[in-house]
Amino acid sequence: AARRAQADEHRRIVDQLLQEHAQAREEYETIISGLTSEIKDLEERIHALDNESQGGGEVTRERDGYHELLQQALAQKAAAETELVSARAVAEGEKARLASEAQAAIRRAAGSRLRGTLRSSTARSHEGSDKDIEALAKAQEEAKTKASKMLSKLKEKHRQEVDELRGRLREAEEQAAAAARRRG
Repeated sequence: AARRAQADEHRRIVDQLLQEHAQAREEYETIISGLTSEIKDLEERIHALDNESQGGGEVTRERDGYHELLQQALAQKAAAETELVSARAVAEGEKARLASEAQAAIRRAAGSRLRGTLRSSTARSHEGSDKDIEALAKAQEEAKTKASKMLSKLKEKHRQEVDELRGRLREAEEQAAAAARRRG
């Protein structure tokens, strides 16, 4: 009964970890999708400015500003894609490690019970297997907390970077509008 309860707890923790990873993956994919559309928008603006013959230095500065933002957006998209792969690897690694720890604890508990039966000291065997189960539960909880914290940190970092990029893009749009009014 204790082994079944421990196996159920292990499955619950692994499921929760995978669910958190799926949620993080969705958020990363949203960030990547947003960056992809901003990249497309920046490329169109640069192309339009390349085709604009008048405006001289101001148009060149405007285009250079958009080009710089484009490079930053491309770098952030690449970083988000890399960290998405890394987050997936961490989740899979944690899942494998938890499964391995669960198997080891079950084997120790079974061995402990067998030795206890051979010595006919059942009390000691239950005590040993309970300690194994408690240690495993603690290790599983720590692993889940560590993975959750890492995913949260990565998501927050990307959210801030994307907000920063959007702010710079808004500034560039305002400057472009002001420059167009001056040219107009």
